[in-house]
Amino acid sequence: MSHPITPFWEIIPQVFRYPAKTDALLTIGVFSFLWLLTGLPGLIGLVIAIVLIAATYRYAYSVLVHTARGNMEPPPSYFSSVSENIFWQQLGLWILLFSVVIATGWLLGLLMAMIVAFVILVALPMATIILAIDQSIAQALNPAVWFDGIGRIGIPYAALVLFLVLLMLSSGFLTNNVAPLLPFAIGYLLTNFISMYFLVAMFFLMGYVIYQYHEEFGWELEPQGPLTNARGPDPLIVQAEEKIEAGDIDGAKRLLSAAAMESGPLSEIGRRYVKLLRVSRDGKALTAYAKRNLEALMELGEEQKALDLVVECNALDEEFQFRDGRHVLTFMELATQSGRYREVVDLAKGFTRRYPKHPDTAEVLYLTAYTLTHHLGRDEAAWKIVRQLRKAFATHPRGKDIEQLYRLLKPA
Repeated sequence: MSHPITPFWEIIPQVFRYPAKTDALLTIGVFSFLWLLTGLPGLIGLVIAIVLIAATYRYAYSVLVHTARGNMEPPPSYFSSVSENIFWQQLGLWILLFSVVIATGWLLGLLMAMIVAFVILVALPMATIILAIDQSIAQALNPAVWFDGIGRIGIPYAALVLFLVLLMLSSGFLTNNVAPLLPFAIGYLLTNFISMYFLVAMFFLMGYVIYQYHEEFGWELEPQGPLTNARGPDPLIVQAEEKIEAGDIDGAKRLLSAAAMESGPLSEIGRRYVKLLRVSRDGKALTAYAKRNLEALMELGEEQKALDLVVECNALDEEFQFRDGRHVLTFMELATQSGRYREVVDLAKGFTRRYPKHPDTAEVLYLTAYTLTHHLGRDEAAWKIVRQLRKAFATHPRGKDIEQLYRLLKPA
């Protein structure tokens, strides 16, 4: 069963956290230090500044495109499928839109210029999204394309504009009020860091909007290359299928592995890769894929797909465990809600050994015992767990429920 994607207005905390993830933070940090070189005298400093601005926007667009494919982690490399000229296209877009405002003021007066400027400000996020998809200034400048896109998103587009404006204002407030309090070099470094941090957050948000509404627009979110409306087969998948037909399963897995890890868990290449791992019962590779993509699936609202992946990993890899033990209870509760009671118990196996003294221990064991007796008819196994729970967690918030289950199971 497919679950709807979490709306962008519900992931705003994630928008602020995104630039702090390792790959993004390293890129932002390196670029911030490089900005110190713009202090070199004469033309050298100016050239470095222009190159850094272009590189910054290329990275921001790569974040947008990478996120649009359903990947909630930053791109692992600065280099991406976006055009090397994407900043110059963006700059051209800004110049032409500014020229429209100036021309309107000259021909029709200040009031009309202000109205046009307001319309352009509201439409600018959509123009940026269109530029990312088509990488064409002509399309990004077309008001008909703007309003068609805004209409497909509907009222939530106003929330997108509001969030982007708030991000810009927050960036400006911090750079204008914090940086001046510090020594010049540190303040200059911090100013560039803050500016790029918020820029990356803004482009992540726009990328997420592309992903959330990709079905409404009929956008093809391919794992490689720019976003497109074309629906031809991916060449990498074609090559992998040729290897499978030739009996080279391992070769097909090697071919798809890197692209599947980077393309996002809901991409076609990701789905093909997982299917291949399942068919070949490659538990280790499936576990590696799951650890990279489980949180992304959850953030995208695809809880059942994440649960399916976890169950498969449990079945194929005896050593499978989460990076964080708190996920065990999350997936046990998901399995309970779906009526997958055997899987609830399977998920709890080895919990106390793998995650000793974990704060969720009482909840995990209680849910296991409850499931065993109420849904699987295994009272004896539940009784063993409940006796241990009663001794170890008498004062736990779950204590009353444990006592009730103890009395229910206690032999007459």
